[in-house]
Amino acid sequence: MTSATFSVGDLASRTQLPVKTIRYYSDIGLLPQSDRSPGGHRRYGPAALERLRLIRQLRALEVPIAGIARVVSGELSLSGLISAELSAATRGILCLRWREAALRALDEAVDDAERARRLHLLERVQRLPHVHADLAEAWSRVIPHSVPARLRDAIIAQTAPEPGPAPSCEAVLAYAELHVIAHDPGFGFYWGAWTTADKASLYAGMQHATVATAEAFARGEAPPAQVTDDVAALVAKGRGVDDSPCFRAALGPELRWAVHHFRRYAAPLAVLTGHAANVAHSHCLLLDALPGPASPGDTQRAALVRLHRNLPMPLPEWPA
Repeated sequence: MTSATFSVGDLASRTQLPVKTIRYYSDIGLLPQSDRSPGGHRRYGPAALERLRLIRQLRALEVPIAGIARVVSGELSLSGLISAELSAATRGILCLRWREAALRALDEAVDDAERARRLHLLERVQRLPHVHADLAEAWSRVIPHSVPARLRDAIIAQTAPEPGPAPSCEAVLAYAELHVIAHDPGFGFYWGAWTTADKASLYAGMQHATVATAEAFARGEAPPAQVTDDVAALVAKGRGVDDSPCFRAALGPELRWAVHHFRRYAAPLAVLTGHAANVAHSHCLLLDALPGPASPGDTQRAALVRLHRNLPMPLPEWPA
């Protein structure tokens, strides 16, 4: 051996790596090109020794060979590789915490029937970060396309919160409940606002009214009369009808009937946000403050038929 080169055995001795591993790294191009001895054996320079030490250190941190190859080829800097691996590790920790919370939710089930129910729920929310993207997409589908992107994003941020970094069992179950509700075929009926021509104005007005209702709730008050008046007038204008007492008497029952999915949405959303006065709860409080009877019945059904008799879409089935 000359002083400037090393055999595979020399490299193995100096790096504590197996000869077979060093040959593999050489074969896949991780080590600088080597010379050959007169007998045909591979010889490596000092750069190969330093490269092997770097590879050994990165592999000790479980950095994939593919990432190391990008560094030694010059495609990626070492700092860039470390940043990418740190991001991957953070995502991996989130996935493990999410899985742990889901398994704890199953372990803490009070009986086999409840465990089976939870297992059915949790099947929907096991792939992070797809869990959040899927819920956001469900909302994006039901919000009319004419609603401005900024308002659409604000609504989705309120109704489809990001999963927390250390979710509880209750949070994972609540997220699964939101998925079930948002993917129900009837969920989009209300949010599609198909009775309204100017959907963008309706959504903007309802968003403002919901915020005002939440503020009133925080003060222990009912929604201001002016807010409910504004909502009734806004809906009437969007449908091209007069805002009359008869219209309002039918509007309250109609909206309360149509929003029953969102009423279910409020409880799991409160678990995730930590706020009882979330957008779902406030929206339902607003609708409850509109005139008309609050419980389903023949009077409501008759009012709905009157409102919908000239519309092209059939009246959906009364919810259970």
